[in-house]
Amino acid sequence: MSWQNVRRIIVPMSEWSRKTSAKLKARASAQAIRDEKFVELQRLKRANGDAKWLEVREAVEAECSDLNADMGEQIVKFNMAPMDRLQVWKVGTDRTLHAEFHSDTHQLQWECGKRKGHWNLITTENGVVSFARVQEDAPIAAKEIAAQLLDILLETTV
Repeated sequence: MSWQNVRRIIVPMSEWSRKTSAKLKARASAQAIRDEKFVELQRLKRANGDAKWLEVREAVEAECSDLNADMGEQIVKFNMAPMDRLQVWKVGTDRTLHAEFHSDTHQLQWECGKRKGHWNLITTENGVVSFARVQEDAPIAAKEIAAQLLDILLETTV
C-alpha cells in the first residue's frame, strides 16, 4: 500500500489534550525567549567586559595619581601589569593589592593581604553592562570600585 492511498483519519482532540498542548507550547515558547535573552546578555558581556575592566584600571590609576599628588609624595604605586591584571603597592610596606579580570567568567577578582573578593559583570534589563556588587546585583561605577580597592589597600575603611 502506498502512502498516497492512505486516508487521514481526523480524531477530535479531547479538552485535556487541547489544554495540555497549549500549556506545553506556551512553556516551550517562553523557554525559547529566555534562552534567546540569556544568549544576548552573554554576548553583551563578552563585547563590553574588557572595556568595563579598562575603566576600572584607569580609575585605580587615576586615584593613585591623585592621592600621591594630594599627599605631595608617593604613597601608592600602580603597576602597569598585563591588561587583564593590576597591582598597587602601599609604598614602604609589603601591602599589595592584586586585581584581575577573568573574561571567561565575567568576574573581577581582587586580593589584598588576607582579604579577597570579586565583582560580577552584569547586564541590566536595559542592556547596560556594569560590574555589580556580588550580593546585591546592583551596578557599581568604576570609580567606586577603585575607591573601595584603595581603601582596602590603605586600610582606611571604617
